[in-house]
Amino acid sequence: MNSRPLRVGIAGPIGAGKSEAARHLAESGFAVIDADAQAKLVMANDVVVKTALAEKFGNDVVDKTGIVFAALAKKVFASVNGLEALNGIVRMPVADALTKMIREAGTDTVLDAALIPYWGIGEVFDCCLWITAPRELRVERIVSRGSSREDAESRVSSQSAIMPEPEGDNWFFIDNIGTPAELFEAVDEAVSECRGELL
Repeated sequence: MNSRPLRVGIAGPIGAGKSEAARHLAESGFAVIDADAQAKLVMANDVVVKTALAEKFGNDVVDKTGIVFAALAKKVFASVNGLEALNGIVRMPVADALTKMIREAGTDTVLDAALIPYWGIGEVFDCCLWITAPRELRVERIVSRGSSREDAESRVSSQSAIMPEPEGDNWFFIDNIGTPAELFEAVDEAVSECRGELL
């Protein structure tokens, strides 16, 4: 039997289906850590990070209650430089917070985080799933969730410019070009293989 809970990371570009895969694992009993939600907590509560964001993006991205995320997102995704600047500010505090949460988890846990390779925390996991799909399909998925095509194209382009391909023996690559059922089957197969390697 496993000596400790299974740690799984799910990464990949926006619109690829990471969150869908994470929700599927949640239905299988995994606890899910949402990296975006945790990053927002860090940005809202870390005084050093808040100050750096205001200095870089302007005082209008910060108010008395914390971060004005709509204003911040508009500036961040306006250019590759904006996204690089944001990640330069939040990368280490967010990576440290997520790593701590994963290592202290008392049950099977999955981290839903696009930028696991960028943050360099892949070794924290027993295995990682790299979920991707063709660019146009990803754009269509983002638009179907309510974004404008212009915004979807901008987000895909900005993220692609900074996102490295994952490296390491613990990565499983999944092309999410079919049905949800096909995605879930591929996820289950990867997780089952990962779990088997720990036995």
